[in-house]
Order: sequence, then structure tokens, then C-alpha cells
Amino acid sequence: MDDFNACTSKEAPGYEDHVIDNYENALTGTINHDSTYTSPSTPELITDINLVKDEYQVECITCPADQFDATYDEYLAELENAGVQTIIDERTEYYGNN
Repeated sequence: MDDFNACTSKEAPGYEDHVIDNYENALTGTINHDSTYTSPSTPELITDINLVKDEYQVECITCPADQFDATYDEYLAELENAGVQTIIDERTEYYGNN
């Protein structure tokens, strides 16, 4: 394992110690497996949320720098209108209890 970490760290010149630390840290603690949980409202809301995301992703990237904050705030408001908070609440409840 040490040889692997040392060899892999050479792929990021100047950051070798950080890469090794990341590998060592990744081997400690609790493993959280990816869940297959889907909140009950996701199938109903995801299409509208994805449409908003796709539209504002382009707008946030292409807007003038001085309009970014306002455009991002519009994006968040549109996500709220599309029901994203419902999904956040359902996921918070699920993951908070499991």
C-alpha cells in the first residue's frame, strides 16, 4: 500500500504529501455507502428541477461578472419554485433518521 501511495503521489508533482495524506485519511473512519434512496417527491419534481438547472447553468456561466450574484439568486429562487426544498426536506428526514 505504501508503494502504491508513493507511486500515485508522483502524478501530482509538488503535492505528493497531500496525495499520500488523502490516501491515508481515506482508509480511516466510517465508510458511507452510496444509498439507493430516492425521496418520494423526486420522480414528480426532478424534470422541472433539471430544466431549471440546465437553463441557469448556462446563464450563470455566460452572464457578465457583475450580474452573477443576481443570476445565481434567481436560480435558487427558481429551484425553490420547482420544489427542490421538498426533496431536501425528505432527504434530510431520511438521512437524519438512518
